[in-house]
Amino acid sequence: EERAAHIAAEILSRHHYKALPLDKAMSGQIFDRYIKSLDGEKLFFTQPDVDGLSFNRDRMGEALLREDLTVPFGMFNLYKRRAIERLTYAKGLLNEPFDFNVQESLQLERGKQAWAQTDAEVMELWRKRVKNDWLSLKLGGKDDKAIAIVLDKRYDTTVKSINKINTADAFQAFMNAYTMSIEPHTNYMGCLLYTSDAADE
Repeated sequence: EERAAHIAAEILSRHHYKALPLDKAMSGQIFDRYIKSLDGEKLFFTQPDVDGLSFNRDRMGEALLREDLTVPFGMFNLYKRRAIERLTYAKGLLNEPFDFNVQESLQLERGKQAWAQTDAEVMELWRKRVKNDWLSLKLGGKDDKAIAIVLDKRYDTTVKSINKINTADAFQAFMNAYTMSIEPHTNYMGCLLYTSDAADE
């Protein structure tokens, strides 16, 4: 994977029709796209997580050219850890009653929202998400016991899916963050670089 990343970087930075150097500006774009691909709805990372990861924001190009993917794989591992932590917390909430007499609000689409500032804030977000999931099923006619079973299975399935994500998936996401930073229609596909515009010509 490290060698493949280096070769792809050499090809794209020199021979792509929109060739761009792997400088700090490009590294920043790669970082931002990669973070978005991991946690686009801002449900898992907190602002301190992102701040800590941002230490390497200008070094993403180096990861490609030096054949050292420690940084992107480290970002991916933190994503997996945080995702499992949040979903485990969500599963635990199913054993507690929800008060539906309290007026609360929840922003379902969080892509443009700010990152949660603390673990407590992101956990509060997940409490509201679980409560919303519960209420949706309750309005659909299910009783509390059935709701708990459905949601437990739903969250457990998500955890299992996340655990199945491996370094190859992380590598694919990272390389797509790179290729799409050069040109939004260019994707990394194994040993091939696919540009949709070129394919349509």
